[in-house]
Amino acid sequence: MTKASQKDTVKATVLVVEDSATQREALEHILSANGYNVVEASNGAEALEMTAAHQPDIVLTDIVMPEMDGYELCRSLKADGGRTRVPVLLVTSLSDPQDVLKGLECGADNFIVKPYREEELLVRIQYILLNRHMQSEDRAEMGVEIVFAGQRHFITSGRLQILNLLLSTYDTAVRKNVELERIQEEMRQLNDTLEQKVMERTAQLRTEMEERERAQEALERSLQRLERAKNLEAIGMIAGGVAHEVRNPLFAISTIVTALERKLSHQPEFAEYTAHIAEQTRRLNELMNDLLTLGRPILLEEFRPCPMREVVSQALTRLDGVHPGACIRCTVQAPAEPLAVSGVRDKLEQVIFNLLHNAFQFSPEEERLEVRIWRAGPLVGFSVTDHGPGVPAEMLPILFQPFASKRKGGTGLGLAIVQKIVNAHGGTVEAANNDPPPGATFTVRLPLAEASKAAARR
Repeated sequence: MTKASQKDTVKATVLVVEDSATQREALEHILSANGYNVVEASNGAEALEMTAAHQPDIVLTDIVMPEMDGYELCRSLKADGGRTRVPVLLVTSLSDPQDVLKGLECGADNFIVKPYREEELLVRIQYILLNRHMQSEDRAEMGVEIVFAGQRHFITSGRLQILNLLLSTYDTAVRKNVELERIQEEMRQLNDTLEQKVMERTAQLRTEMEERERAQEALERSLQRLERAKNLEAIGMIAGGVAHEVRNPLFAISTIVTALERKLSHQPEFAEYTAHIAEQTRRLNELMNDLLTLGRPILLEEFRPCPMREVVSQALTRLDGVHPGACIRCTVQAPAEPLAVSGVRDKLEQVIFNLLHNAFQFSPEEERLEVRIWRAGPLVGFSVTDHGPGVPAEMLPILFQPFASKRKGGTGLGLAIVQKIVNAHGGTVEAANNDPPPGATFTVRLPLAEASKAAARR
């Protein structure tokens, strides 16, 4: 409110008619704070008495009240010649067009619609007070009867009253429409935001589920590897103990067979038997060696930097020695940079030899074996590829278990030893059939020399 308007309304008396004590107190606080004298009534009958006693400048009345509602109060005030000039401001929900017609019928001067803002109420009261002298001159000479929604209404309001009621109705409709548009816009933005949040949350949940599934799969694989390692360790310990006990008598048998071969070399009918015994003794000795390898722990203190290219070359030389006269064709692909892992050199050589020996045994004659060495971040990878029949699908999950797969003349422990050594060096080993076939590829990944000790401890 401006200073000028405050000066015009100072000491103006407002009669507040409201059956709710809480609402009366709230209105009294607003009006008193803005320079109005306030008198109060709790119903229409009490309001008539207060009007006679206090001569208010304006009556602000609720419509819904017990005993006498706001329409009847307004009609009583307008029908009394001495109080006709008192303007009446109806407080209504204005939810039905009948409200406007009833207001015109009872002679109300203006409406204000619940809920209203404090500023809106003060402006409406100020407008009525400033124009009340015009209301006293604007009297209808005769009434007019109208029918709306099947009900008859007799209107005696002056032109200014009608105009004010229509303007307040229009103003309310405009405000309601603006409010509705604002709510619709907020709802649209909220809906857009909600859709975006739902999409984001759905994507987040999908990612969390995928990560959880991957973690679960990784955990299951780790548990399986741990179980296999435990089984392998238990088998190794038992096998190592058995092998240790068998080696001494086996050595004695080998010595005796060698002596028999010399003594019976001139008797062909016995030489065949001694040769067979010697071969079986050799195979048994090889099995004992593999069992001891499987049972012995690999000590981290023995780790040294091992250049992989040199380790592969040494394994190929050993393979040539095991198969003298065989045409072993092997290509080695390696980067120019020297790649080394930290480990026990003869154990790493054993890994590559076992894989090469296995590939050689399952490859057709004259087929080329392929060895590849590469670097993958903090890892060194190497693979051995053959072009044999490949690995049966049902064997792939158990291929590295002891005695799961056995080549002709082998012990069935070669791949189990490979896995034990690789795991002890903090690495992984896997087998897969070539795509396209034929053949299979065995791939080993080991940490670089700088990281392998830490990886092995894990």
